[in-house]
Amino acid sequence: MTTERVFYSDSNGIRIGTARMEFAKKRYSTRDVSSASIDSESRRAWPGVSIMAVGIGLLLSGYIADSFQTMMMGSAAFLGGSMYFRRRKPTYGLRLHMTDGPVIVVASRRKAFLEEIKAAVDRAIDTAPMVATAPRD
Repeated sequence: MTTERVFYSDSNGIRIGTARMEFAKKRYSTRDVSSASIDSESRRAWPGVSIMAVGIGLLLSGYIADSFQTMMMGSAAFLGGSMYFRRRKPTYGLRLHMTDGPVIVVASRRKAFLEEIKAAVDRAIDTAPMVATAPRD
């Protein structure tokens, strides 16, 4: 009988051990996982850039036409575009590279949380018991 060493466990249902890894209701064998990595989503910049460009256009046209209302609309659009970039935070995901292919198991906006889980996955992979396979003839 083997005893499993647990490297990480929390109330979210994540448990990393030498024999298996559990992420809520999904279970993976530690022997099937070759590595882990943290990925981030690609941020879309075009919405913020386009709103800021419209704002600059309205500001310039309002200045040329001497229209206070158009200049105010332009400054509001420019402010809205800049606020888009300020509030848009990236989402990170923990990807396990397995024999069947890569699988994203956890997503969070807190990178430190995922780095802690990744460190536990790396330790579990390093200390997992290797299964000896018989050579094929």
